[in-house]
Amino acid sequence: MVQELDGKTLISVGTAHGDLTGLEPERQYADNGFFVIQDKGTTYTEWKSRFTGEITASPIFVEAGIKKIVGMENTLESSNKIINIEFNEDLSDATINRTVLVRYGVASSPSYRYEDGKHYVYFIDREGVLYKVDIESNERVWQKEYATGNTRALEGFTIGDKYVFAAIRHFHTRSTGGNGAVLAIDKKTGILVKTINLSDSIRNDVLYWRPDPNEPGYIIIQTADGSIQFVQEDTWERIKWFQDKKGNLLDTAKLPGTMDQHNSPELVFADNLMLTVDGDGIMHAYKSVRPNNLAVTEFKVAGSKKLEDYKVGETIPLDATFANTSEKAFKSVEITLKGPDGQVLKTITKDMDARSEFSHRFEVVNDTGLPWFEVLINEKRNNPPDEVTWDDNKKSIMLPVDIRVDDFKLNKQTVSAEENDVTATVKVFLKPLFETNQKFSLKTKVRLMIGSYPLTREITLASNEQMTLNIPFTVKEEQLKLGAIPVTAQVNGDFAIYEPTSPASIRENNFAGPLVLISQADADLIAVSINAPNSTTYGNKVTIKATVRNAYNKPQKDVLIRFYADDTKIYEVKTNFMANQTKEVGGFVWTANQVGNVNLSVHVDPLKTAMDGNRSNNVKTRMIDVNPHQSDVSSCSDTKPNGSWDVTYWIITGYETRTGTYTWTDAEGNQHTETYTYTDYSSPIWEPRTVRYNESLSATVTVNTKQGIPTDPKNPKESDRESRGSWAIIPWAAKNGLDPNEVTRAGYGFELKVVTQYTTDYETKVPKGLEGTAQPLGGSPSGPTEVVAKIYDTRGKYVAQIQLEKTGGDNRTATWELPEEIFRASTGEVFRERKFYTDVNAPDGEYIVQVFAKNAGQTGLSYCGTKKVIIYGSMYDDSQSVRDTSGQ
Repeated sequence: MVQELDGKTLISVGTAHGDLTGLEPERQYADNGFFVIQDKGTTYTEWKSRFTGEITASPIFVEAGIKKIVGMENTLESSNKIINIEFNEDLSDATINRTVLVRYGVASSPSYRYEDGKHYVYFIDREGVLYKVDIESNERVWQKEYATGNTRALEGFTIGDKYVFAAIRHFHTRSTGGNGAVLAIDKKTGILVKTINLSDSIRNDVLYWRPDPNEPGYIIIQTADGSIQFVQEDTWERIKWFQDKKGNLLDTAKLPGTMDQHNSPELVFADNLMLTVDGDGIMHAYKSVRPNNLAVTEFKVAGSKKLEDYKVGETIPLDATFANTSEKAFKSVEITLKGPDGQVLKTITKDMDARSEFSHRFEVVNDTGLPWFEVLINEKRNNPPDEVTWDDNKKSIMLPVDIRVDDFKLNKQTVSAEENDVTATVKVFLKPLFETNQKFSLKTKVRLMIGSYPLTREITLASNEQMTLNIPFTVKEEQLKLGAIPVTAQVNGDFAIYEPTSPASIRENNFAGPLVLISQADADLIAVSINAPNSTTYGNKVTIKATVRNAYNKPQKDVLIRFYADDTKIYEVKTNFMANQTKEVGGFVWTANQVGNVNLSVHVDPLKTAMDGNRSNNVKTRMIDVNPHQSDVSSCSDTKPNGSWDVTYWIITGYETRTGTYTWTDAEGNQHTETYTYTDYSSPIWEPRTVRYNESLSATVTVNTKQGIPTDPKNPKESDRESRGSWAIIPWAAKNGLDPNEVTRAGYGFELKVVTQYTTDYETKVPKGLEGTAQPLGGSPSGPTEVVAKIYDTRGKYVAQIQLEKTGGDNRTATWELPEEIFRASTGEVFRERKFYTDVNAPDGEYIVQVFAKNAGQTGLSYCGTKKVIIYGSMYDDSQSVRDTSGQ
């Protein structure tokens, strides 16, 4: 590309080795480069860079905020980015930037358009992915993959006034070298409007032609078998615009094919000729000639007097204008004027020269009081018999009426490949806007627009009566790929029956809709399960996998699978699916770096770029319990009786709101494009919600020396064994305000009982989303796993640490006691007791019992409590037999 900028000549060149793309980088780099050279005559300045892919197409120059040269890199199936060479103000320097990710290599040049005050480039990659990019902000406007999957796209595309036309060499038939297609995509929205399936492959770009700004545009398609056809924009019908030597109109011209060639020569317009080269190398020139067509261009009441002002018996002057837009003249063309009930009022014949127009005045007596008139040219369709259209061969005028759509409904909101039959119910009404006692009927049309496909019903509508029509239709296969199909209804949409233009509501109520059919594509990507351990310890490494499925009878490429821990992305990978394939992905190692319930989740196609008709099953979650490290709580100052932790849930908060367009034509034949929004219920919005849960741990500690049981030393009993000192301890404890069950003799024992209470509000605040989200993660945090007693004697000396046993309760409230042991008395008697025995030589004072409860709940709660046992005297102070503790 050579560009003259501010008096400076810039030459842009891309280089390519031609056959090394796709190999290892050091070989790809052989000579793949992009150069911009400023020609200074004897010297030059050069900006250059080396790229992995080949530079196989011409760059373009755009001035979008700054001056830049835009190029594309051809990396075959590898992703890359747009090449931007951006110049400073005086072109003295430039920087090379890479912006906007492109999925596959681009072998063709981008195309620039300035639209709606913004700078855009369009381009297509080798796999048929079409892009629209705001080249000033470097933001992707849309990216569409209507053709991907066993597809070979051409290296270019065509831009029309409303649509981008992508020529697909092999449309889902690449492996067999099969037929191609042309895709018509709305420039503003990126919505696929029409797929034109071809009977052969296509090897050159289509040509867009709009001969008159007041007429529709056409695309000209040449397939590899040599067939050429004109297709009209919006109706997508083939037009009979080829004429053979006998004068017959054909919708297809047939030339020798070019099927063995890599590419076919492009179709070209030059002056009034369309040029092409056939498979034998012969050039063909087609001269553009207007097809046969006669039309009524105007029909009105002559003069200033309104139609409704004419009384019965008065003569009404009617002026009609007729045109022959053909290149041929026609003799004795018949023109007919009809009255209210369709009776013929007058007939004339007229010779019409080629490209001519004439007017004629009819004078008709108003003998019914209901003036309604229709004028027709070539009604019998025999002179000529081959008009290109019959829609403009008649016009009518009458007293004003209001024809409206009263109600419009569809019997379903969603369609799929299996359920694509729909019935539209349309209620229409004809209201006279003048005074009359006469009943009358008018013939008009009700038309449905199902996306871009029209469906028309001719009806006879009686005045002041509502008519209900049930119109069945089938959504076409290519429409199911759109995601949403707008359906509109209109009656008398071309206003062939006159309706006043004021107030505007009289004409506006001829239209209803759009109602939106949501297309649930057969494709369904499913997150089946996520696999990880149920629990682990903080800092440990665990392996996470997921099972995902492509429930679709076609392969899917580069589907993104993303993993989260709560709302933090921890891993992602792209994978290819075969048709109806279930596979395992992931297998990565994750370090558990947070304590508590961690919600692991797998998200299939989170960016919503793949084909998927039901995204409500794209997320699967599971909880992993991450426990804190078990630490030895050695003092009461180290304990943690309260804690909190966060749990993240994924919920559906809403659904994507999408925008579409539909087109209608007013009475003057002008097309209007309207936008509408709809809720796509097949595309839910998943968002994380984090909830904080709380927990606490408490305990009650009791000791029991059994010395509160009264005994009489003068009358000892065998049952006095555990309370021999009570005869002295009870009165002493009472005197000192003590509990006798917390006092004992040196050498006697005591029981220890700890009741722990763990409380939490876990899963009481699960957030509520749509479609039953979120579900509880499950699991049940529990109280301590270990309770330990540390015992110090009356001298303050550490005596023992004893692990208590859980003897009752559940995972919230539990009872813990000393382990049961066997003791043998000096008498030989054996006892099973849960007691700790004090030292027989311990002086009076306090035994200290410290109780530690550990590892409770999600955050590692702990508890510390202290209890005292008072030593008052020795077991030898009692007159009863003393216990021999030497056998312990």
